[in-house]
Amino acid sequence: MGVVTSTVTSVALAGSAQSPKTGYEVGSYRYSNYAEVQNSPSPYYPNDVVATGHVEAKTNVPTGYMGLKTELYYEGNLCKAQDWYYNKDSAAGLETSSQKNCGAGNYYATGKTAAYSFGEYKIYEITNTPKLYGGANSFTITSSSTSSESTNKGDSSFPKNKNGETYGSAENVASGSKPDLIKAIGVDGTLGYVRAKDLDTKMPEKPEEAISKQRSLAEESYREIKLYDENGEKEIGTFRISQKPDNVKETKKN
Repeated sequence: MGVVTSTVTSVALAGSAQSPKTGYEVGSYRYSNYAEVQNSPSPYYPNDVVATGHVEAKTNVPTGYMGLKTELYYEGNLCKAQDWYYNKDSAAGLETSSQKNCGAGNYYATGKTAAYSFGEYKIYEITNTPKLYGGANSFTITSSSTSSESTNKGDSSFPKNKNGETYGSAENVASGSKPDLIKAIGVDGTLGYVRAKDLDTKMPEKPEEAISKQRSLAEESYREIKLYDENGEKEIGTFRISQKPDNVKETKKN
């Protein structure tokens, strides 16, 4: 059974912001996770904003025991998402990064981590980073005609569509309380909603399965999910989820 503890420190710098660390214990291993958001330091992508997820262990853990997925939000809308990535070697640290420019405005990073123990992966939320201003208006967002009444006030009292599904922004929402339809920016800049269940894939049953699938994926591969109107019926576009991070770093303790 997992034990969770949280630190209360938060770091915000001129070009970056970091979430508080959350600690948890799974099996015989102790972990912590956190996220960072920063303006891209790359001269090739100067307008991008980078979301980086981190998971750290007190000691080296076996291959595939740590999983990590990262999400980047722009003005409360899901801007970019990355599927689960697992440590491919024995390691004490894993970080993955995804980056994109969805326009000039406020961004934050968040995500989830997974830890393997006794035949299953236990999942833990990463606390949202503070907001960071970044991006550029070279990316044009267009609203669908049915997506104007979807702003969440941060109290998790989401409106419901005609089918009884909740919809809105996932910003400032407690773990497990996200709406059925999450506000997101599609491939072509269309603003709509993705189903929360479509953002996740079935968790592997063991580390060997996780690593096998991971190795089978090509670099820069992605999967597409449907972008809907607020009723979750009309398909108005697509949203791409990266199946491999833009950057990966694993660290090992001597």
